[in-house]
Amino acid sequence: MQNQPALDQSGSEPIQGGGYNAPVESSKNFIFRHKKPVVILIVLGVLLLAVALAVILIFFKKPSPDLAAKVGDQKITLTQVDKFANECFLEQKEATEYLVDDIVLSQWAGDEKITIAEEEQKSEEVRVGGFQIQPCHATLAKVNLFREKLSQNTTNFREGKFIVVNFGRFANPNPMTITEETSDVNRAQKLQEEKAYAQNLINSIYQDLKKGQLSFEGAIEEVNKDPKVGIESYYDTSFQSGSFTAEGYLGKTGLLADDSIRKKVDSLKEGEISEPFIGQADIAPCAISDSDCQPEYADARFLIAKVEKIGKGEGKEDEILSQTRQKYNAKIYLK
Repeated sequence: MQNQPALDQSGSEPIQGGGYNAPVESSKNFIFRHKKPVVILIVLGVLLLAVALAVILIFFKKPSPDLAAKVGDQKITLTQVDKFANECFLEQKEATEYLVDDIVLSQWAGDEKITIAEEEQKSEEVRVGGFQIQPCHATLAKVNLFREKLSQNTTNFREGKFIVVNFGRFANPNPMTITEETSDVNRAQKLQEEKAYAQNLINSIYQDLKKGQLSFEGAIEEVNKDPKVGIESYYDTSFQSGSFTAEGYLGKTGLLADDSIRKKVDSLKEGEISEPFIGQADIAPCAISDSDCQPEYADARFLIAKVEKIGKGEGKEDEILSQTRQKYNAKIYLK
C-alpha cells in the first residue's frame, strides 16, 4: 500500500517539488462568505423603504376634517374659523387667513421687536368695527396693522413730519349754526384774519428753519402750543403738527389721504423740508345716510413737510406675506 503524503499542522498537503496545496474551504463557509454582502444590502433596502414610508405618512397624511390650518404645532379648527367668521361677517377662507396671520405676524413682530401703540390699536378697532365693536375686531385690527408694518419691507415708503397751521373754521359758507361771527360779512372777515395769522406764523417758522434758528421738532412744539391754532385752540380736533409714519403713507391716511399733500411729500429727498404750502379740507362733510351729497373743499391750513426716511422695499406685498407664513411653518388646508 502506497504511503499517503503527510499533512502539516495547517492541513495543507505537500506537493512534489516542495510547498503545499492551499487548504480546502468547506462549501458551507464558501456560501456564507459570498451571501453576506447580499444580506446586508437587503437589510439596508428594507430600512430605507421604512424611512421613506414614514416620511410620506408624515408629510402627506390627510389633515383631520375639522382642521382648517396649522402654524407650527398650533391648530386652527373649523369650529374656531366659523365662530370668528360669524362674529366679524367674514368668508371662511378670509377668516382662516386672519387667524393664521394673528399667530404668524405676532411671532414675526416679536422677532423683529415691532409693537403696536395702544392708540393705533384702538383707532383701527373703531375703523373696522364702527360703533358695535366685537371681540373679533381686536384681532382684525391687530392683523391689519401688522400686515401694514410687514408691507414696509415690500413697498417704497416715506416717514417724516408735518408742521400744520390751521385757519379754515370760517370757510364753510353754510355753517350748521348761524351766529354773529358766522354771518356772511363777519364770516369772510374772520376767515381772512385767521388765514393772515396762520400765514404769518408759518412764514416766520420757515425762515427760522432755513436759518437754523429753530429745529423742526421745536417748530412743531411752538405751533402746538399756539393759543389760536394749537392743540388747546378751536382746532384741537383738526389735523395737528406731528409725525407721519410708513403705515400712514402706505395706507394714505390722515393728511396723506390728500393727493396734493402726498405729491409734495414724494417730491422731497431724505432730510429735505418743503416750502410752506396750502392744504384743503372738506368744509361741509356729508352725512353717511346722504348718498347725493358731494364734498366741498376749501383752503384750510398751511403746511411744511419734512421727509426723514425713504424706505426701499422689494417684491409684492402678497408674496412677502406668503413667504412669512412659510417661514413660520403655516399651512392652510381650507380651500
